Amino acid sequence: MDDNSIITLGRFRKNINLLCYNLREIFHNNYTFFTLLFLLLYSLEQGLLIYFSIKLSPELALGIGLFVLIMLTTIAIERLLMESKNKRLNEYNQNLTAEKNIIYRKYVITKRKLGLKK
Repeated sequence: MDDNSIITLGRFRKNINLLCYNLREIFHNNYTFFTLLFLLLYSLEQGLLIYFSIKLSPELALGIGLFVLIMLTTIAIERLLMESKNKRLNEYNQNLTAEKNIIYRKYVITKRKLGLKK
């Protein structure tokens, strides 16, 4: 049996991690698109709620319950993506702050070596 055809837990986890990384990169490169997509999705869900509440009057409670379940799931997915966005922006901000501090320290050291005042 070929070693490449055997799926081990390590390979499976590596493939899942690669898939998640690629999906995260697609999201981070297209923030505006995903924001608009979720707005359209919320509008569609609300339109479907109105449509089905008129059409399914006897089973209205079930229809509204399912709508709420779908809406909460959509909100949870969007929240997860936005937290990922905020985490990445926070890391980027920290990196920029660290770089700024390094550059400032080099500037102060150079200034002292040259004997310049502040």
